[in-house]
Amino acid sequence: FILSKEERFKYYHLLGKAQYSTTNKGHFALALPGYLHFTSPLRRFADFLNHRMIKAYLRGKSVPYPVSRLEKIANRINSVQNKANENKNEKFKERFFKQASVADDYNSFNDKELFRIIQTGEFNEQLLIETYQERIKNNNLKEKCTIAGLFLIKSKTIQTAVAKTIPDSEVLRILNLATSLLEKLHLEFIELENSETLKKTQANLNFNGIEIQAIGTGINKKTAKSEAAKSCLLKWIEK
Repeated sequence: FILSKEERFKYYHLLGKAQYSTTNKGHFALALPGYLHFTSPLRRFADFLNHRMIKAYLRGKSVPYPVSRLEKIANRINSVQNKANENKNEKFKERFFKQASVADDYNSFNDKELFRIIQTGEFNEQLLIETYQERIKNNNLKEKCTIAGLFLIKSKTIQTAVAKTIPDSEVLRILNLATSLLEKLHLEFIELENSETLKKTQANLNFNGIEIQAIGTGINKKTAKSEAAKSCLLKWIEK
């Protein structure tokens, strides 16, 4: 089956990054019960261990590394890799935000980069408004900046303009994606009525201590949820 962009994003954050371990957890993406990588021992020490153990098994010899030793090696590799990633990310962030702080135009930043700038709260409000106006005018406002425009920018003008760019059929998807991007945003639906002729759903949206409730109706559950989600969004902007 094929996952949507929203579903892939959620799975990516739920699963987290791969770690070396003596416990066989298989491979999620390949749907395999067992997995190891076996490329070049000159490139990865973990591959070198795999080579030695498989050779020992094929030659009928005992495994050269006890489990306790493998656990120590796996933890050491994970620790070194995590530290390297942290250093790399910090250097990248430092360079990125230095570039952003002196920028006289935000149009050069893509959707992900601009979202990151807005998240920090350290931005030039006038430049940001101009960028949003330009992207809305050119129908070039992407998902993350749409969400930032709705929930992270304290400008009713931008919020209203951004909300108008979202088709009714996309409101529910955008709000569900927003819950993945923003830790403090929660959205839940409560089914109030489920008869043959009418579906009624209540949407509860909570962000930064502000709670919004709205009810939607329709001939099917999806329509009712979409209507409730849209009403919640409009009420949020009014709040």
